[in-house]
Amino acid sequence: MPTPETPSAAAGPLQCFTVTVLLHVGQNSPPAVEESFIGCPMAEVTTSAGQVLRLRFEEAEDRSAADAAVWVGAWQRPDDRRQWWPDHVRPISAGDVLRVEDEAGRAARLAVGTVGFEDVAPPDSTVPLQVTTPSQPVPPGV
Repeated sequence: MPTPETPSAAAGPLQCFTVTVLLHVGQNSPPAVEESFIGCPMAEVTTSAGQVLRLRFEEAEDRSAADAAVWVGAWQRPDDRRQWWPDHVRPISAGDVLRVEDEAGRAARLAVGTVGFEDVAPPDSTVPLQVTTPSQPVPPGV
């Protein structure tokens, strides 16, 4: 897995991106990136206080901001405002969707694939996020 890089001015001028993460929370596996997310239950990631987590990054392009969000979502680093991924939420994984908005309000929706991202239509609705990680350690052998 590559390491997160410091944004490079050579890639273009930096701008502020806001990333909102939608986790696939259905019982079935998420759709293939080529398929539609219509009807798939998705939940916005929230803080422990119940507020939608809006990650912020200074990057040259939306996919760089999405990549940085995946690192935050793997508990590897904070965002540029020093926000960490909530402990009560599972890590970002393939099938989740990132809404990446630039300073002008233009938004890209990128599905996380096993390698990279794919543009997707927005999910048709969201459901409330339930705790997605165990609050207590699971005893060995269970």
